[in-house]
Amino acid sequence: MRLHHPLIAGARFENSGVWRQWSDDFGLRRGDPGYPSGLWSFGPWRSNTLENIAKGFALNDQFMYPRYRQALAEGKAHLVTLFEAAQRIIVQFDPAIPVAQQAARFGVDPEVLAAYPLVSSALDAFTIARHGPCYAGFGPATNTVDLASIAPEVMVLHFADEFLLVRERLSEILATAKAL
Repeated sequence: MRLHHPLIAGARFENSGVWRQWSDDFGLRRGDPGYPSGLWSFGPWRSNTLENIAKGFALNDQFMYPRYRQALAEGKAHLVTLFEAAQRIIVQFDPAIPVAQQAARFGVDPEVLAAYPLVSSALDAFTIARHGPCYAGFGPATNTVDLASIAPEVMVLHFADEFLLVRERLSEILATAKAL
C-alpha cells in the first residue's frame, strides 16, 4: 500500500495533475465555487513554468491541504482499523510463504483474497479515509468498488509487501492515524 502524499507533482510526472485531484477527490472543476483561480499543473514547458508551479503550490497550501486534513480526520476510524489489522497481521506474516497459503491463518478465505477487486488500483490514505466507492483501476470511471465491502485483513494481505516495508514503523503510523 503506497500512502502517497496527496499532491501529485503534475501531468508530466504521474499522468495526473492537481486539477484532476480537485475533480476526483472533491468533485470540483474549473469555474465551480470553491475551485481556486490560478491553479496550474499542466501545459507545455515555457519560460514561466516554474513560476506557475510555485503559484500552484501556494494555492495547494491555502486550499487543498486543509480539505485533505479534514477528510483524513473525518475518516480516521477507517485508517485506524486498517493499521490495527496491519499491525496484528504483519508481525506474524512470513514473507517466504505465499500470501494465499497464509490467508486462512488470518481469518481470510484464500478465494476472497484471490478475488480482490482493486488489483489494478493503488490505494492511498485519502481514499481509505474517504471510504465508499473506489475506482477499480480499469475501464470506465463508473467501474467502482465499495471499500466497505473489503475487509481490512484482505487489504493488508493484498498489500503485504508494502506493509512489510514499514513493519518497524507500524506503531508510529497507527499512532499518527489515531491522532488525526
